[in-house]
Amino acid sequence: MEIKEMMGTAIIRDVMKQDGVTQQNLADLLGYRSNSAVAGRLSAPHISAEKLVEMLNALGYEVIVRKSGVPDSENEVEWRVIG
Repeated sequence: MEIKEMMGTAIIRDVMKQDGVTQQNLADLLGYRSNSAVAGRLSAPHISAEKLVEMLNALGYEVIVRKSGVPDSENEVEWRVIG
């Protein structure tokens, strides 16, 4: 498994590119009338954690929080962030 280190909007753009999703597709998934809200969020320098999770969930991805520096087999708990 490849692990990429990226900032919020870059992650969303990368997922969209990988999955062949357009801004209009994402707008439709989020229930927006047009893609301008998606375009605005993707062009902003920062995105809130809430919006990041909402957009990733709409794209079919989830955000998992786990303790860093600990092997997966030793992590006692993980949290799934819901939007």
